[in-house]
Amino acid sequence: MKKTLVSIIIPCYNAESFVGEAIESALSQTWPHIEVIVIDDGSTDGSLNIIKSFGDRVRWKTGPNRGGCAARNSGLELSQGEFVQFLDADDLIKPEKTRLQMEAMPEPTGWMIPSGRETRTVDSPSVTSSWIPPASPTDPVEYVLRHSLTITPLHARADLVAIGGFRQRLHCAQERDLHLRLACHGIKFRIVKESLYIQRVVSGSVSSNTLAVLLQHEDVFLKVEEILREKKQLTPGRQRALAGAWARDGKYLVGRGDRDSAQRFFEKAKELDPRGISDAFEGKSNWLYRLFGPMLAQQFVAAKRRCFKKESR
Repeated sequence: MKKTLVSIIIPCYNAESFVGEAIESALSQTWPHIEVIVIDDGSTDGSLNIIKSFGDRVRWKTGPNRGGCAARNSGLELSQGEFVQFLDADDLIKPEKTRLQMEAMPEPTGWMIPSGRETRTVDSPSVTSSWIPPASPTDPVEYVLRHSLTITPLHARADLVAIGGFRQRLHCAQERDLHLRLACHGIKFRIVKESLYIQRVVSGSVSSNTLAVLLQHEDVFLKVEEILREKKQLTPGRQRALAGAWARDGKYLVGRGDRDSAQRFFEKAKELDPRGISDAFEGKSNWLYRLFGPMLAQQFVAAKRRCFKKESR
C-alpha cells in the first residue's frame, strides 16, 4: 500500500476565486503518490486559465456544462489511482489527509474511510464548526442513513466503478446517495477521527440550498429502498433507520415552510416503520409528537425557536 497511487478528483464550475487553493491543497498532500485531476465543467469565468496555470502538475479536461455528478464521473474515468478522493473546487483538504486515510485502509477494496471535517462560512469568516464522525458502525446502511459524511471519505476506485459512480440525474445530495449505494453494496467503514476536510460554504452554491438538498433526498431514499428490497436486505433495523431519515427530513421541511413535502415525508416514514418517526423526535419534543403527531409537534417546535430568536436579538 505504501506505493499505491491516489487520484484526487476536482470538479470545477465557475470557481475562479477558489479552485487554485483547492488544487494547491491537493498537491500539498504528504502521501507521496498522488495524481490531481481537474474537470472543468464548462466554466464561463477564469477557472480554466487558473487550472492550466498548474502545468503538468495536474491533469485536466474541459467540456460543456453537464453538472457536478457528470464531472466527477469523467474524472473517475480518467483516474489511474487505486483510491480516489473527491474534492469540490471551493473546498480544501489538509496536507495529511490522504496519508492518514491510506494508513487506515485495511484492504484494497470493500472499505470506505471517512474523516472529520471543518465547515467555514466564506461570507462570515468567524463562523466555523467542526464535525467528527461517530464510531465505526455495525451496519453501514443504518450508519449513513443517520449520519451525512459529505465528501470526506477516501474510496477504493474499484468500489466506485462497481456501483456505476455518481447518478448524473441528481443535482444535489449526490454524496449521500453515493455513500448509501456503496453501503448497500456491502462496503464497510473505518473512521479517521481527525478533521481533515475543510468545507467552505459559499452563498448561492448548490450545497447551501438546504431545501433543494432535502427534496432531493426523496429520490435518494426511494433508490435505497428499491436496492435493499431487490436484494432482500431491507432488515427491520434498516427499515426503521430509513423511516427515521424520512422523518428527520420531514422535520426540517416543516421548519422551512414546505408543509406539503413534510407531510409526504412523514407519511413515507409511517409506512416504513412508525418507530422511526419517534426516533426522529428526540428529547422533550418526543412527548409533543406522541400527543399531536409529527406535523403539529414540529410546527410547535419551529414556532418556539422563532420566538426565542426574536427575544435573543
